[in-house]
Amino acid sequence: SFCGRATRRMRLRPSRGPAPRPGQEQVRRPAFHGPENTGGGAKRQGAAKPAPQLARLGEQRRTLTAKTPRTPCREGRRDEGGRRKLAAFGAPRFMAPHSSHHSHAPHSHRSRRNARRTRLAGALQHGHGHLPQSKGVVMPASFTADLDRIPREHPRLLGPRSRLQQLAQERPDAYRRMSVIARERPLLDPTPETKDFGAQVSLHSKVISQALVAAVEDDRELGRATVELVWDRLIAQPIPYGHVPFGSDVALCALAYDLCCESWTDAERERCRLYCGEIHDANRWEEPSVFHNGWYGYKNWGFGLAWMAFAHEWPRAGELWHALDREYRERAAPALELAGDGGGFAEGFYINYWLYSWLFFCESARLCAGIDYYALAPRFYRQRALASAFETFPGRRERNSRRSLCIGDGRGRFFRNERDHELAARRILASHYGDDPIHRSVQQFNRTTPQASADEYAYRDFLWNDPAAPTAAVEDLPLSHCSRGPGFVYARSSWQDDATHFFVKCGRRFTAHQHCDVGHFGIYKHEELLGEAGHYDTFGGPHDSNFYARSIAHNTLLVRDPAERVPPGFRAFVETVPDGGQHHDWVGQVHHNGGASDAAEWYRNRELFDVGELLAYREAGAWMYVAGDASRAYAAGKLRLFTRQILFVRPDTFLVFDRVESTRPEFRKTVLLQAMKKPERQGEHWVIANGRGRLFVQTLLPANADVELREGEAMYEVAGKRWPPKQKTGPEVECRMEISPRVPACRDCFLTVLTAADSSVQRVPLAEAKRTKESVEVRLDGLCILFALGNVGGRIESVGKGGVVAGDLSPNLVTVHGYEGKREGRPGEAVRVSDWGAGMAEACRRSRPAR
Repeated sequence: SFCGRATRRMRLRPSRGPAPRPGQEQVRRPAFHGPENTGGGAKRQGAAKPAPQLARLGEQRRTLTAKTPRTPCREGRRDEGGRRKLAAFGAPRFMAPHSSHHSHAPHSHRSRRNARRTRLAGALQHGHGHLPQSKGVVMPASFTADLDRIPREHPRLLGPRSRLQQLAQERPDAYRRMSVIARERPLLDPTPETKDFGAQVSLHSKVISQALVAAVEDDRELGRATVELVWDRLIAQPIPYGHVPFGSDVALCALAYDLCCESWTDAERERCRLYCGEIHDANRWEEPSVFHNGWYGYKNWGFGLAWMAFAHEWPRAGELWHALDREYRERAAPALELAGDGGGFAEGFYINYWLYSWLFFCESARLCAGIDYYALAPRFYRQRALASAFETFPGRRERNSRRSLCIGDGRGRFFRNERDHELAARRILASHYGDDPIHRSVQQFNRTTPQASADEYAYRDFLWNDPAAPTAAVEDLPLSHCSRGPGFVYARSSWQDDATHFFVKCGRRFTAHQHCDVGHFGIYKHEELLGEAGHYDTFGGPHDSNFYARSIAHNTLLVRDPAERVPPGFRAFVETVPDGGQHHDWVGQVHHNGGASDAAEWYRNRELFDVGELLAYREAGAWMYVAGDASRAYAAGKLRLFTRQILFVRPDTFLVFDRVESTRPEFRKTVLLQAMKKPERQGEHWVIANGRGRLFVQTLLPANADVELREGEAMYEVAGKRWPPKQKTGPEVECRMEISPRVPACRDCFLTVLTAADSSVQRVPLAEAKRTKESVEVRLDGLCILFALGNVGGRIESVGKGGVVAGDLSPNLVTVHGYEGKREGRPGEAVRVSDWGAGMAEACRRSRPAR
């Protein structure tokens, strides 16, 4: 976790305090509040002076705590879902688990959530600290066989000790650096002055590094130190629950249990198993959405490791692993196929926070039990490594790291550990699919970042950076890629570090961390030139809810209806104002964050979530073309049509053509460009200069358009009120460029030509546009481009210039990269986007077996 979420810890048995080691006297001590651990281990909430009980306890909450001793709490800061952060005092008490969806949900969702809590409370009150287990559960024979394949000896999660020792011989430098973290470097958080996340040593990395070195060298003393660390920092603390990474706590316990098994006493092993089981029982209904990072990274990667580590030694392990396996097959894998088709993921930047952890579990299941979880969602896993490579900007930055582009919520503008998460995940997938030529090229791309950027992640180089993996030339990678599930299209001019990078999104809504940004695009050349405005300062705060996550902070369209009213409660923030952008009609209908719990629920509410659609994507080498329809993302009362067509003429030129039709001519239409630096006038046009990069902006249509620049505090003004961020999270958009027609009309066309260049370039070729009744003709540097006015279509052809093959900009055609055995067609085959999802819809409608 990185965004300062609340942590709740509970003691399931009120008569017991923090767990002492067997044979020791029980010592009651408050939970501690330390610096946030970005690499694992849930943050603890510290003690504070008693204060009056929180007011307004709902009837369901009173039902939950009626038979449980209460302890005074204080009202503190709110977490990202608007919930109060609580600190307990005195005797332990039971606090009802919260849904993984942030609180203040619509009443229909809240009632279902409270019903689940009531059932949980009854189970806890009548049991002995855990939910009663179903009796007579019969696991299918196929799963029993999987369970039997798990070795009975330890280590097992990452293969036998001999495998780890072989890795140490094959990767001596990584092992040496990991040993330094294990034996010499103390736990260290980045100081407020330096914020050097590359020099930190988190509990996550310390435990895993120590455990691996202890296993390789069979060092019982180091293994015992690892047990002591896990016990003091995790097992001896209250049980975590709620929207916190409790699964990471379980994962660390499982890895220490497995890799240092000989260093535990029998009583300690039993307590470790019970601790992980209690965390599971306290969080059974947390993180239910399989479109959300929490299901994978906050919860189930750790549980999966634990149940394999405890197999044959704990009666519950097999049943719990079977339940996880079945939920993954029936709910999570279809969600990955739906929202992750093509390797992108609708949640956006947040994939960097959970995918590595989940792949760690998948690799362990493969090594330990011979189960291939990748095979259940090939549209996602088989193309994720390529999409991940496209999701990094050209060039290397701090600590030789590659910065990821930000899609939806996220920071990523300066170095933090998510860059190494992405690298490690890409290494795992490139190795797994090593027989595929594209993955071999991705593997070579990975080697341009030879080791993890943060010191503490040497263990990842040891485990996942295979120097013997086959590679191919990076130049063999495609220059663009389409991920149809989330509606992402990526493109580059080349795979060199000075390349021009482009990204556009026009897809559906699936989960919480997405923005109202259908049609948004970004351009990068040496530096970010057009990006996403605002800062991810606080989830659900005033800046986040009224600016950062809204259309006004993105390179898309505003249509201002003075009478428009928007539902309050966007991201649980009470005061929600209209920005002229895209609607959030899901508030009050399904969930205030606009997220579905699984694919079946998504299809039941498709009219709310299906807000954008890719209409075309074609890669022709010298040019790439993409088109999308964002009409449904806007309120039908103000907008009838918004289509966007973008032609990328390599190496550096983009033509953006928008067709817009409002319901009334007086509704002012505005195309937005979020400039990283304030644009400067150059003749009739503009230039944005940022570091070594420049972007030349030619506004061709509407003719004589009004162009307004908003910078500083004025940039954050929405509906007459300013919503500045509480903190800044890195380089930011400094100016918003607003392009609007001068003459009111229902139908308008916008044509903008953008040319990226090196800072040494002073001029670029000028474009000319001519509009007829049926089309818009653009002439630019020997090219003639036609955009149809009646539909999404057109044509590009060269005029007395070689190198560009004439092409048809037809709608509804998508050329995809092929993989043998893939579901979406053969290599190079044209596939209709409208056909996408039909098979998935049918699969979600019918009940499917666990396997």
